[in-house]
Amino acid sequence: MDLGITGKIALVTGAGGGIGSSIAKYLNENGAFVYLIDINESGLQDALSTLSHQNLAKTICLNIAHYSEVKNAIDQIVSDHGTPEILVNAAGVAGLNTPIFELKEEEFNRIMSVNLNGTFNMIRHVSAHMAELGRGKIVNIASMAGVAGSNLFQSHYAASKGGVISLTRSAAKELGPKGIHVNGIAPGVIETQMIAEMKEEAREDYMKKIPLQRIGYPDDVGKVALFLSSDLSVYMTGQIINVDGGIIMA
Repeated sequence: MDLGITGKIALVTGAGGGIGSSIAKYLNENGAFVYLIDINESGLQDALSTLSHQNLAKTICLNIAHYSEVKNAIDQIVSDHGTPEILVNAAGVAGLNTPIFELKEEEFNRIMSVNLNGTFNMIRHVSAHMAELGRGKIVNIASMAGVAGSNLFQSHYAASKGGVISLTRSAAKELGPKGIHVNGIAPGVIETQMIAEMKEEAREDYMKKIPLQRIGYPDDVGKVALFLSSDLSVYMTGQIINVDGGIIMA
C-alpha cells in the first residue's frame, strides 16, 4: 500500500531515543528522506545504524530549546534539500520526581524548555515553509500525563505535555487552512530510557491498571506516528491519540 510518504522529507526530533528512533525507522522504511535530530550525537548514530535505507537519512545534532539554532537548522535544510512535508516532535525529557512544593524554578524551566518550547520552536520554523508549500503533516508526541495529570510528583512534566496538547489543537486550527495537518500522540508507559529507572513496584502497579496487561513498546507509538504522517490520515487534524494500552480509558 502506498502511504504517500515516498520521496518526502521528514524531520524527527528526539531521534536518538527509543520512540523517536522507532518513528524514524518507519518513515525511512516507507521511502521518506529522514533527518534524525537530537542533542545526543551517540544516540543519533545508533539510530542511523538501524535504518534500512541509510542513504535516505541524515543526522543533525541540535538543541531544539534554542530558538535561533532551530531556525538556522531548518533554513539550511530547506536550502540544501527542500521543504519538509513531515515533522514529528518526539524530543522530550522527564523531570525529577519532586513534590510541587519542593520543585525548583530551574527544574521546571528545564522541562518546559525542551518539551514545550522545543516543540514550539520546531513547529514555528517548519510550518512557515510548509505554509508556502501548501501542505504538511505535523505530529507531536505528548503523554498520558498531559491528558490526565501525573501522580508521580511530575507536575512539571505533566504541565509541559499538557501544553503540547493545547499547542497541537491550536496549531491545527490555525494551520488547517494552509493545508497542514497537526495531530498528537499521548503515549502511556512505554519501554524507554525514560522509565528505565521506574521501581518494580510502580511498574507492577501500572500493569494492573492497563487493560492490555503489558507495558508499551516504542514501535507501538512509531506505527501510529507513521499513520498520522501518511495519506491514511488525510481527514484528521487536531486529534490526540492515546497509545497507552487503555489505561486512560480505565
